[in-house]
Amino acid sequence: MELVLTAILGALTKLSDTAVRDAYEGLKGMIRRKFGGTIADAVDGVEKKPDSEARKGVLKEELADGGVDRDPELLAAAKTLIETVQALPDGKAAIQSIRVSQHIRGDRNVVSATGDIHIKTGPDPD
Repeated sequence: MELVLTAILGALTKLSDTAVRDAYEGLKGMIRRKFGGTIADAVDGVEKKPDSEARKGVLKEELADGGVDRDPELLAAAKTLIETVQALPDGKAAIQSIRVSQHIRGDRNVVSATGDIHIKTGPDPD
């Protein structure tokens, strides 16, 4: 789910590039065909207001609920989109600037991640 979210959010800043736009439209089309409904609507919402944290949160939730992380074809398309954005002169910065927050409660939690991971501990924000 994080890979798909990162791909979408990173690409939105670089849609003026033809290769990025083509890869993005391919991923978006695949989401519509395979998952449709609320996930596609959430992508459309983020497109309209890419700076809206609320819309990003809805997209993250819909991607998680839809199980996109279990679709290897969709994950491959997301990875291709990320690589296309990163190939641009300032593309790596665009991808690295995407920050996703996750709140974990309880004890004996196991967390696994890749990339530049920043863990901040403190009181529960809720």
